[in-house]
Amino acid sequence: MHESKSFALVAEDTELGRWAIARALQAAGFEVYLSGGWVESAGWLDRIDFDVAVMALSCDRHDIASITSHLRREHARTKLVVLALQDDVGAIRQATGPNVVVMEKPLNVEQVVRAAKSANQASVVAKGA
Repeated sequence: MHESKSFALVAEDTELGRWAIARALQAAGFEVYLSGGWVESAGWLDRIDFDVAVMALSCDRHDIASITSHLRREHARTKLVVLALQDDVGAIRQATGPNVVVMEKPLNVEQVVRAAKSANQASVVAKGA
């Protein structure tokens, strides 16, 4: 049976956060691409068919709603995991709508990996693997 690679985009606005999440996802078998902002993320999304995007960018609710809308419209297969500050989690959940995992910062890297893997399981089924 042919196993296709799982691709993850990690868009975190801190270098340490990107590194920690990327290392954990790589250990879980993902091929990881890094981004420090939305413009760079949009470029990666247009080049690679990602299974999951983990985003922890400093942006307001309007921006995250726009990002979510863009992903649904242009990259429907990519599952989204948003890491939000504790005070913003409820508002971010409301802004992103259903089928987006919103997790509280400070982050627990193991929980992020579990969320990415569970999102990836749906993608593997969709790919027919």
